Amino acid sequence: MSFRRGVRVDWLVDWTNENDCWDYTTTRVRDDIVLKQTSKNKKCCFVDMPIFRSAREAGQVRLFFFFFFLNITIIVNLNSFPKHQIGPSEVFAVHSRGAKWGDLVSAAADCVPWETRIWVDIFAMRQWEDDDDVKSLNCVRDVLCRCKTVLVSWSSDMNLGPYAPFSSLGETHCICEIYLAEILEKNVVLKAGRAYDPEDKKNSSNNNNKAARPFRNFRAIHQSHITVDIRQSISKNRDKLLEAIYEIANITNADEVNQVVNISLKASLAYADWPELLSAACGRIDDLRLPPVKEDRSKTSMAVVRALHAAASGGYLDLIQHLHNRGDISVDIPNESGRTALLLAASYV
Repeated sequence: MSFRRGVRVDWLVDWTNENDCWDYTTTRVRDDIVLKQTSKNKKCCFVDMPIFRSAREAGQVRLFFFFFFLNITIIVNLNSFPKHQIGPSEVFAVHSRGAKWGDLVSAAADCVPWETRIWVDIFAMRQWEDDDDVKSLNCVRDVLCRCKTVLVSWSSDMNLGPYAPFSSLGETHCICEIYLAEILEKNVVLKAGRAYDPEDKKNSSNNNNKAARPFRNFRAIHQSHITVDIRQSISKNRDKLLEAIYEIANITNADEVNQVVNISLKASLAYADWPELLSAACGRIDDLRLPPVKEDRSKTSMAVVRALHAAASGGYLDLIQHLHNRGDISVDIPNESGRTALLLAASYV
């Protein structure tokens, strides 16, 4: 099942470092690495290859070897090897095939907990099969049903709009994935920005196989006015994908897709330049650094109010629940402009 082919974020970072493919496009990663390594078994998904099977229980092969020699080493290795690097997915990645692979990896490392598994299509789906758009989108829908969060990596130049080259907001399959995520009521988190290679990395020989490249968020993106029309999207098989999404979602035209996706993007863009909020929406709650709950719960911190309103705007249900469980916040508390979290959430419906 494709859903069980998610990879941990720390594993993804290590793999990218080992293959030195930060600056490859996703298409090049697929062609030069994934296709080459699966060429002898074209029905095999990349992470199902024998060389990766031990990653589902990392360290078990090595521990078996030591069993006959060093019993003490077995205990040490049990604690030092991360387990289940490949397994059930929790986050679904939406990304452009033409954008840099490193932008997706950096976006995930910047906001998703590193022990969380992320579903990446070129790893989790067979890449040698002929395009079957209905089958492919059905697979995507099945995976989305089981994931909590959808991470959209947008690394194109925001000033060029959604149809700029290598923009995930302008590619047909990406728009279809965002639409399916929304109708399945998933958290859609938009990471707008790029990975960058810090200047001091050239002088550091110890980071090459450990660290992820830092992620630089686009600034003032909430001031951009992005409107997506799937009928103008970029794809060699756009018409086939449209027919497939109509069949799967039981709709008759592109207007419903456009409406749902644009509402989603409007909500996501509102706070796309607040990286701590996006991290919290992906499960890293502590990144928000909210003040502790006071004994007098009638006095609510404006930082908590702002976080709740931002979560309501973005539709981040898990984060809303977490903030509400603090006991010192209400959805009826207005922000500086007098709007409540309920009103903000309703404005995106």
